[in-house]
Amino acid sequence: MGDPSSLPMKIGFWNVRGFHRPLKHNGVAHLIRNNQLCLLGILETKLSASAVPCILNRLFPGWCHTDNFHTIVGGRMLIIWNPVVIDVQPDDISPQVVHCRITNKSSQLSFYISFTYGLYTVINRRSMWEKLMELGQAMNMPWLILDNDSNPVWCKLDRVLLNNEWLEASLQCNAHFSPLGCLSDHLPGIITLFDPPAPKPKPFRFFNMWAEHPDFLAAVEAGWNMRGKEADLALQEAQLQLESNPGDATLQDTLRSLRKKAVFLAEAERHFFYQKAKIHFLKMGDRNTKFFHDMVKRNATRNSISAITRPDGSVVTTADNIAHEFVAFYTSLLGTDVQTSPVDDERCFNLGMASKKGDSPLLQRLAEIRNKLITDFGSPQAAIQHMDGWSDCRGLVTSKAYEFFRPKLTRQPWKATIWKAFIPPKYSFIMWLGLRGRLATRDRLAFLQEDPTCSLCINTNEMAKLLFFECPFSACVWTDIRQWLGINRRMSTILSAVK
Repeated sequence: MGDPSSLPMKIGFWNVRGFHRPLKHNGVAHLIRNNQLCLLGILETKLSASAVPCILNRLFPGWCHTDNFHTIVGGRMLIIWNPVVIDVQPDDISPQVVHCRITNKSSQLSFYISFTYGLYTVINRRSMWEKLMELGQAMNMPWLILDNDSNPVWCKLDRVLLNNEWLEASLQCNAHFSPLGCLSDHLPGIITLFDPPAPKPKPFRFFNMWAEHPDFLAAVEAGWNMRGKEADLALQEAQLQLESNPGDATLQDTLRSLRKKAVFLAEAERHFFYQKAKIHFLKMGDRNTKFFHDMVKRNATRNSISAITRPDGSVVTTADNIAHEFVAFYTSLLGTDVQTSPVDDERCFNLGMASKKGDSPLLQRLAEIRNKLITDFGSPQAAIQHMDGWSDCRGLVTSKAYEFFRPKLTRQPWKATIWKAFIPPKYSFIMWLGLRGRLATRDRLAFLQEDPTCSLCINTNEMAKLLFFECPFSACVWTDIRQWLGINRRMSTILSAVK
């Protein structure tokens, strides 16, 4: 068989649904080039035998091919390969199966591949299954079957199968199906052969039997002492170098990492001896080392502010002036407390509120609401009394306020048709039926001898588009909805309305 471990190869197969258009020629060339394929089975080409050499000479010069065009009308399967990499010997060609022996020229490893393309009925496929069973009974070498089913689209159409001999030979085989593009409703299949997975490092596992060894603690202690001393010596050497070159930023970063490493190893050694002595009551948080306290002091120094620049460019260095500048800056940024009197309803309505051009939209809207209340009830006192009815023990009831302010439109005559007490409208279900084109409008109920005219306008036959958009009553509803939402675009389909 040879050793294939060092020479992975890639093959592919793709049902292109016709191979006449240059767009599909470019798609196949792109697939081969990007995936570095040495063999590709192009299924359902719909080509004639005379058209193949011209296409191959233009797109894949130097490549070889075989096909089953002479066994069935319609140009079903075209197999192309790079003769520099592999040698292909077609052993059996039938209308639905092309069976080939593949030999890798570098490793001299041989195996079989069967490209299949099942016809559209169970009866016609029987010959394909019989052919595969016949090949399988005589097969004693690794064998791949690249299966292309003819089920409806959006099903699992393409598969890769291998036999027991492939598994017994411990040969690697990985199949990947590229994302579905616009050229075909089938996924291009890419099979990577003889590419062993990268070895994963084995995790370290501690065995309890090690702790029973009489030299275990001594070995651990010696190991920690050695690493701890090395880290401490490296830290001292870096500190000496930094003294002679204090401005070296790289050396400062190195010193910081070495210091952390030395502290970590010292801590590990400390915990080891604590555990050995069964001292579990010691606190683990504060390291209580000089390095720890030095770090606290350094952070305190780093967080101090020794100078600050004023807006005019002058520099302040004294502590009192720095504090004063901070207070002045945030006072101008956030403002100060202003003594204000509480606003109540009676004061608002009696003293009045002048709407100015510079007021915020919320304040202008509040003035409009106040004026509307005074106009509707005749006086500020009457408006206040009516507003008291909007509150309960818990505060303002917003539903009562909304009911007063919401626009009141004329009751539509078709309300009784839409709102039936015994059949609550299922808006989400109706919308789903409309989007799917399954809404049972009257034009679809002709077999029930139902009146096809629209139940709202009684002018034309009731269809989904008419019911939602073209009916005068629907147009009136859409006008109010667009005004409410602030939309100028007119809706013409359910999908555009949902978007």
